[in-house]
Amino acid sequence: MGCTSSTTVKQSELQIQPKDVNVIDHQRFHVPDKQMVHTAFRGLDKNQSGKLDQDEVIYLFKLLGKQLEKEELQYVLTLADQDIDACLDENEFFHLMYILTNSGFDEREKIVFLMTDINCSGTIDCKELGSLLKKLEINATTEKIQELVSSTADKIDGTMSYNMFMALLTKLAE
Repeated sequence: MGCTSSTTVKQSELQIQPKDVNVIDHQRFHVPDKQMVHTAFRGLDKNQSGKLDQDEVIYLFKLLGKQLEKEELQYVLTLADQDIDACLDENEFFHLMYILTNSGFDEREKIVFLMTDINCSGTIDCKELGSLLKKLEINATTEKIQELVSSTADKIDGTMSYNMFMALLTKLAE
């Protein structure tokens, strides 16, 4: 399969229904080992294109014991395909491994946080929130994004924890 289909997701498709935001206070997320992910990526990239195409992503999940349907494949690509080319480069694959390491396939709220946490820091900054809003096709100015993050930031570096991110999603859904 080529790298041409679009994987834009609409806010309504995420079905975000945040739970009590105090449930995951001080959440710690595990960052996968870069060398192990690099080795896995090279092994999965059968055609040596530098990207995992859809067939290679399906094969990855088969190795993980999960048969992906077409709808699930689109969901996976939505999670990690940052340049929306329907393939995963090595950085996007690393991010997907971060998401899968820290969540179950059905933990949508946690997945949305991990999907947004592009740099795998365990917090959300302005740039990451802006990327999520763009994927959700929500138009927001840089100033508005900075205002949203500033109003919910609970970390000394001005970023949002999991709990505050969930609170922000609840606020945005209202």
